[in-house]
Amino acid sequence: MSIQRVAEVASLTVRSVSSYLARGDIPEPDYRVGKSPLWKTETIERWLERRPGKGWRGMPSFSRFMSGQTPMVEIYRQRVKLYDASSRDTGGPMKELTGSVEIGTRVLAVAPSQEFVMGVVTRADDDRISVKDPGFGTPR
Repeated sequence: MSIQRVAEVASLTVRSVSSYLARGDIPEPDYRVGKSPLWKTETIERWLERRPGKGWRGMPSFSRFMSGQTPMVEIYRQRVKLYDASSRDTGGPMKELTGSVEIGTRVLAVAPSQEFVMGVVTRADDDRISVKDPGFGTPR
């Protein structure tokens, strides 16, 4: 799939796809012909399935990046409320996390706009945490 076809399928401009590629917001091309990137259809389909929806674009509290082919989200702690999402499995209320967060914890991060992201913590420090395989949501 050419960059033009990716733009068409994703309802983006060629310029946006080029910017995504430069920033690492789209998978690396499967092939290159000269300098032209080419992707397998499956690669773009997987990316589109995991690509966040419109609510993502207004969310200043989170930044996203790729680790291999695994989507990751970096959460800036001072801008969100963090909750322990593992208590959802037992039907109990979610506890707010105010101190340190352990790697492997399932968290729910809620921005002031009520947009949220949920996933498993892969890295944590005082200022931010990284979450693997994030799920996103927006207010209804």
